[in-house]
Amino acid sequence: MTNVHRLTIQVRQPIAIEHREFPTQHSAASLQALVDSSTVVASGIQNVSGEWLRFVQNRVEENLKNFEELMSCRTVQDCLALQTRIVRDNVEAVLQSAGRTSELSTKLADDAVKQMSEQR
Repeated sequence: MTNVHRLTIQVRQPIAIEHREFPTQHSAASLQALVDSSTVVASGIQNVSGEWLRFVQNRVEENLKNFEELMSCRTVQDCLALQTRIVRDNVEAVLQSAGRTSELSTKLADDAVKQMSEQR
């Protein structure tokens, strides 16, 4: 083996090692960023789920109260007025909860993107 050939092999070996380590280091950093953003996403999903559970719980309680009122109606007009109020209250509650859920979802997406950006 000539000196030039040996020198070429010696120069190539560190370069080959560097190229093998970089993808591994890059993959590890990407994996860590994915894990960190998954934690943010899981927390955000828990917040959104909690909002919907609170909404459902509140609506069940309110509708049980409304049912008792419906049972005590004496006239058709009273019954229709109460049903109108119940529908209006339920629609308002859905819209408010959907707004809060939308805000939480937007925050979730922003936090996940921020977490991924910080890892780069």
